[in-house]
Amino acid sequence: MEDYHILNQEVIGKDKNKSKTSVIAIIILILILLGLGISIYSIRQRTAMTGKAYEQVTGYVEITNSYMFASPLKAKADGLERIRMTIFVLDSQGRGVVGKNVILGNQEYFNIEPIQEKTDETGKAIFDITSTRQGLFIIEASVDNKALPQKVNIIFE
Repeated sequence: MEDYHILNQEVIGKDKNKSKTSVIAIIILILILLGLGISIYSIRQRTAMTGKAYEQVTGYVEITNSYMFASPLKAKADGLERIRMTIFVLDSQGRGVVGKNVILGNQEYFNIEPIQEKTDETGKAIFDITSTRQGLFIIEASVDNKALPQKVNIIFE
């Protein structure tokens, strides 16, 4: 009978150890899930706060951060086929500056149609260019009477 009592106490002791281990495992799992949830929430909040361009109170444009590109780079010189110029006007931290007028240079050879000549909340301005004159042309853009350092070559043929 004594052997049974000792054996029964050992089984009860093992059950208590298993129970403690299970509780610790569940607590660790809850902490991991909680940490993961907080991490995901923090990343989404940070992206929502910094992923958008903000209107600058000062409207300060950092010309060296601003850029432009054309698509396509080549079009027919028939006065109909368009090349779209997209300009992004950015501040010193790479955020868009709202409400800036963008001016394209070399206007004597082209018909420039302003689609959106004032920058939007992302700092973007858009122009469509057509031409009846053939050749390779260098497009320049300026904001606040300052030329962007980048220029884009386009071809009308």
